[in-house]
Amino acid sequence: MTDKAFEIAKRFTQRQNFDCIERAGEKNGQEYFHFWRTSTVGLKLGNPLILKVSAKTGKITIVERLDEIMWAYMEARKIRYGEQ
Repeated sequence: MTDKAFEIAKRFTQRQNFDCIERAGEKNGQEYFHFWRTSTVGLKLGNPLILKVSAKTGKITIVERLDEIMWAYMEARKIRYGEQ
């Protein structure tokens, strides 16, 4: 994971008024990030929000496919909690 991709994702989420972001894995040259607002912690608001950043070009995409969202979210949990 590159710091450049993290900074791109961080700037994007701050412009959208989200205040929390965490790395959620890497696949096929794309870096995934899970983001949310602290004011919504503990509320069930639908699918997790996942952002995908191309490590080479810096292109940002909000992930909409459920299988990709769930993969990235489970990867974020593994990173956060140290699960295998």
